[in-house]
Amino acid sequence: ADVIEHNLLPDGGELQFSYTLDSGAETLISRNSVLITVEPLKKQETEVE
Repeated sequence: ADVIEHNLLPDGGELQFSYTLDSGAETLISRNSVLITVEPLKKQETEVE
């Protein structure tokens, strides 16, 4: 990963990272960025029976 940034708290948050795919040829380089939003589960989804 080129950059990893996060703002994660117990109630959720965001995680962002970027990366580069390089095939070795100057014409085939891909720069990518991913943003993930984390949300807490509702209480009924976290309960175990």
